[in-house]
Amino acid sequence: MRIKDLKKIVNNEGLKYANICLDRYYAPEEMVIKQIEGKWIVGVTTEHAGLFTNSIAEYNSEEEACEDFLRRLKILNELKNSN
Repeated sequence: MRIKDLKKIVNNEGLKYANICLDRYYAPEEMVIKQIEGKWIVGVTTEHAGLFTNSIAEYNSEEEACEDFLRRLKILNELKNSN
């Protein structure tokens, strides 16, 4: 899976709280995926919109990062929708 595929899945499934390679400030409690200096970074932001350090995973491949991002995003949506 690549970023373009990930965006389609997120849109088709109506998943919220996704920040996919956006060049903007982070929003509170969202999943983030972006490429920094050749590495793919996946993580979640805090309620104060900072990237939660313990949540950060680093990948060499776009495919691995996208799979992890989607898995985490689905969990985040389930948690937020259950409240």
